[in-house]
Amino acid sequence: MPDEPVGAEIAYGMSFYEFDVCGDGEAGRIFRRLVIEKIKACSYSAAAREKFRAHIFNTAEEFAAALLLARAEGRLDQLKGPPAMEEEKINPNGGPKSCTEYLRMPTYLERRGRLMRYKRGEIGINEALDDSSCPSGPASL
Repeated sequence: MPDEPVGAEIAYGMSFYEFDVCGDGEAGRIFRRLVIEKIKACSYSAAAREKFRAHIFNTAEEFAAALLLARAEGRLDQLKGPPAMEEEKINPNGGPKSCTEYLRMPTYLERRGRLMRYKRGEIGINEALDDSSCPSGPASL
């Protein structure tokens, strides 16, 4: 549905695994702030904005709960980064890459670089997200 920022909801939630799990909370916070700013800049209905707000609140709460549970159980080191780390196309030898390897991937470094450039005020939201459209649907952002 065009008035529902589903893609932004997914991107927001996945950002915890894409950035934070592997130790790059700074990039994760910047990315999530950009997603929120992008939603504010798009012409969504009040209902769609409220649904997005509720979704990101629940996502952040669920991630925090999972992280705290992992810490309490002594298994923080077992948390994995993005699901893509386990895909054969990224790691043809099978098994997940380490966070160290993931954080060195050219696609990750490029994306992080755009986020840092945004933080320094060198580029705008659209360039930082590498997208000028308003997110609507699972494939956006």
